[in-house]
Amino acid sequence: MTEEQKKICRANPYEKLYEKLEEGSYEALVTFIRCSDFHDGGNIEDLHVQSGLFLLKNPFLYTYILEKEGVTGSCLEPFFVMLHPDLVDNFEGKRAEVRERIKALETLQSSKVRDYGIQALRESLKDMQAE
Repeated sequence: MTEEQKKICRANPYEKLYEKLEEGSYEALVTFIRCSDFHDGGNIEDLHVQSGLFLLKNPFLYTYILEKEGVTGSCLEPFFVMLHPDLVDNFEGKRAEVRERIKALETLQSSKVRDYGIQALRESLKDMQAE
């Protein structure tokens, strides 16, 4: 990471990124991806939850940004499967949200990121049905 990138990350602490993601800022999404190493456990989970909202808003742009920023492998999973905490005890709500995300991704042409997202969401759905 260059000094310029570190400067950008320091200028965008958790609270600022969370707020911008909540407002729907794609610039904040890119900043979060680039600066994810600057955030710890609970904060990074919150940021993943917020970033997941972009999936339903514009699935093409969401997967494009993840691909363009080079997010791969297991680092991709939380971008697809992290759900809002309000759904913790709402099993049907969780299932409905996951199905909606799968449906949104299925509208896109096949790509590594899209296909990984669908696979991760289907696994998540399977795990929920075992609950």
